[in-house]
Amino acid sequence: MNKFMKKAEGFFTSRGFSAGVLTALVIALVVVVNIVIYALTSIFGLYLYSPVERNYGLSEARPATLEEAEKKGEKVTITFCMAKGDVEKHTTGMFVHETAKAYDERYDFIEIRYVNLLTQMETLPDGSRRFVDMSKYKQEMNKPDGTKGAETTLLTNSVIFEHEKSGNYRVLTDVYTTGGFADFYTLDSSGQPYAYSGEEIMGAMISWVCQNHATRKTAYFTENHGETVDVTFGNLLTAAGYYIDTVNLRTEQVPGDAGLVIISNPIQDFERGNRAEGVYTELERLEDYLRDGNEKEGGNLYVAIDPYGKKLNNLETFLAERGISIAGESGEYGYSRELVLDPGEAFPTDSMSFVASFGE
Repeated sequence: MNKFMKKAEGFFTSRGFSAGVLTALVIALVVVVNIVIYALTSIFGLYLYSPVERNYGLSEARPATLEEAEKKGEKVTITFCMAKGDVEKHTTGMFVHETAKAYDERYDFIEIRYVNLLTQMETLPDGSRRFVDMSKYKQEMNKPDGTKGAETTLLTNSVIFEHEKSGNYRVLTDVYTTGGFADFYTLDSSGQPYAYSGEEIMGAMISWVCQNHATRKTAYFTENHGETVDVTFGNLLTAAGYYIDTVNLRTEQVPGDAGLVIISNPIQDFERGNRAEGVYTELERLEDYLRDGNEKEGGNLYVAIDPYGKKLNNLETFLAERGISIAGESGEYGYSRELVLDPGEAFPTDSMSFVASFGE
């Protein structure tokens, strides 16, 4: 580098460049380089990352469910639907793979395997191959009441967690982003991964398949009101042990296996009838669920409303009757609502963090 600098200095000095002009040229060059890098980042999503040290190790936390499973001598497989070399080179999958290896090294009952999704052939450590029927993973496990689970999408970025003895399994597939493996990341408001949460998600999935399948509850998202669901929130519910499904309150009651009903950012109001007049619609069905629940113990409801969306009179009245009021006012830019009047007491959406816990 010193030889290069001396040659560069000699080149400019021989051509009559003063120290001030040379400094200006260097500054101009730095500015141009920064502009080019910024353009590449903005247009193509490219970025430079030069970590001093990469640490793929797990935290010192050891979930009780995993310790218990290890004592029982149980076996859990983590299946990647692509070749080992491919997942090791994948931009987002490589981190997931390193986390899986860390779990494999810490717990004797965890095993990693790699299956070609097209040929359904697993490559064994000795280089031989064997057939694996992947068709069963395209359907969620049957629910405790015997009903079929929803269809699942199986792609090369899918990661399958399976408990050998019970046959419990979970499939995480990124159908939301072009990067792949989004289920192991926290996404920002644009749907792009910005924080890696692989250890928590992977630990939750291993715990999920090791637990009693028959005790699972379902989280039902309402539909037909323009609802939108945040991917990270869906991952959180899955990690917490819920099945995920939808319910159309216009045509059906909340199913008996419901542990939670979620109304996520609707843009159209809910129907409300009059029981005395024999009119029985959406909010009446929701009221029955909240009063009785699935075991006559009362139901659980989670509601997320856009404070800048239009007012939903029926739904907001329904919530107000249960002590959940939304402050609103008309201003220069129309009507707006706020759940927290003082912005300083609110959580910024992209900085919120959740932790899933388990219990029988």
